[in-house]
Amino acid sequence: QNNGEKKKKSPSSSVYVNTPAKAIQTIQKWRSALPDAFAILPTCAADGPNDPGVVALRSILLANDPNVDVGSAIRGLGRPLPAMFAATKNMISNEEARAILPVGPPLYHPDFFTDRTDRFCASELIRETLFENLGKELPYCCEVRVETFDESERYAGEDDEDDEDLYGVVKSNDKKNRPLVRIGAMILVERDSQKGIVVGKGGQKIKDVGVEA
Repeated sequence: QNNGEKKKKSPSSSVYVNTPAKAIQTIQKWRSALPDAFAILPTCAADGPNDPGVVALRSILLANDPNVDVGSAIRGLGRPLPAMFAATKNMISNEEARAILPVGPPLYHPDFFTDRTDRFCASELIRETLFENLGKELPYCCEVRVETFDESERYAGEDDEDDEDLYGVVKSNDKKNRPLVRIGAMILVERDSQKGIVVGKGGQKIKDVGVEA
């Protein structure tokens, strides 16, 4: 006591002895900048995905999953720090977390299987085929760059009708009218010595990769 008055505890007193003072100061700084923020969670990305703050944030983002317990994740942070929650709060429930991030409409049509371009998918298919055919011979640092992607014949022959022979067997039109996409790609390897591995004897390996991909 000092002059009959009790000494007030500072935010970095023994109650928060296991919490770095820098974390408390940072939370208070953010609370000053965002006074209406629902919660300000201390996180440390350097600790990886199992950091208590990262786990708590992830649980809030996934609150619509019935298997996620937001309250348990928040309790994993330990004693609430000063200014971590709004003045009247010291916990976040699943219902409150869902209200923060309500379920919205899908970003893509259900028929979309990727948001990447055809060129990217083609390069990944070639790269995948390289690894499957060469195995440990080729390091995983190789890269495939699509340089030409000619779609001028992609829809060729779609309006042509197939013919039937005398026995009713359907015969396809000439191969020249079949849909075709001509792709030219460059394979980049780490060392010159790896070029021969990719090309193969007489160019057979690179030909096989092109056909399979």
